[in-house]
Amino acid sequence: MYDGPFCPFPKTGVELYFNRLASLLSKNRTEISFSRKHYDVIRQCSSGIRLPLIPHFRPHRFSFFCEYLINRMQATGVPSIVHPTEFGLSPTGSFFWSKGAKIVITIHDLIHEKFGAPGNLYNSTQRSNFYSMANGYIFVSQSTKNDFSEHYPSLLDSKPSKVIRHGCNFETQTIAPKKKKQ
Repeated sequence: MYDGPFCPFPKTGVELYFNRLASLLSKNRTEISFSRKHYDVIRQCSSGIRLPLIPHFRPHRFSFFCEYLINRMQATGVPSIVHPTEFGLSPTGSFFWSKGAKIVITIHDLIHEKFGAPGNLYNSTQRSNFYSMANGYIFVSQSTKNDFSEHYPSLLDSKPSKVIRHGCNFETQTIAPKKKKQ
């Protein structure tokens, strides 16, 4: 289960990353679900990705509670893996984690740890607690893994991790070089 929103038209690289992973895994008959759905999703996905019945709405706390109840009622069991798409678990993700689901976190960068963040966007204690919940890490580059080892050395040594670089799903074309006129 991806613990975060499914957006039909991803606007960020992270949204695209999780949508692409989910669509590829669902084609392999892996059961995939998201804990939230974006308000643009009018009906369920036809690609085998399970979504909550209602889209996320405001006030957020009430929406998270409703999503939690719906996911709990819809669940046919506990997902084997909960993969947060943001920096924390939703009530749904926390529920499945408490029931024994493993947590895998993809770490895209550590920009806030390296350069700071405005306001209360970054809290080192909360981030450290979140990372310590994980059963394993996915890093998008060796550089990101190196940054993580600088900021969270004990966490990296205690959990399995893997560098999986972002891929590309664009079709490639081979273009023959043009001959120069003589």
